[in-house]
Amino acid sequence: MKKTIVELWSLMTKDLDWKNRTVKQRIFTVWFGLSFCLLFVCGNSVLAIPAILNLAAASHYTTKCLTIPEE
Repeated sequence: MKKTIVELWSLMTKDLDWKNRTVKQRIFTVWFGLSFCLLFVCGNSVLAIPAILNLAAASHYTTKCLTIPEE
């Protein structure tokens, strides 16, 4: 399990160019990831509405502040 997590972490850091991101960009990336996970955790309860709003806000600010390189 640990080996898989380490491999996924190295893949994410390489794919997102993690070392060249600003602190603000890193915070938005982590916020988006946690919001996405929170949506699945709270999907069956009343907390689904705030989870959806949180994911929408995270998506908005992530797309606004992160630049996606074109291939």
